[in-house]
Amino acid sequence: EDLQTVLESTPDHVRGNYNLGVVYMQGRHDYDLAETYFAKVIELSGEEENYATIKTSAQSFLNQIELERNNLSDPSADGVVL
Repeated sequence: EDLQTVLESTPDHVRGNYNLGVVYMQGRHDYDLAETYFAKVIELSGEEENYATIKTSAQSFLNQIELERNNLSDPSADGVVL
């Protein structure tokens, strides 16, 4: 709730968007919303050196979401042999 309040008043808050992405990904397992917030972090970060680490982390989470989606669409990718 606190993060959403911050983003209501400052929608371009990089760390707020990042933290909310983490909440949606790891806490709520809502990959669609998490992806939205991580993409916004990357967009807002641009080439700003101060945000290089958080931008890299957001991209890593986006890659992880894509991998999870690919695994869900390809049942043989989970390593289980039937």
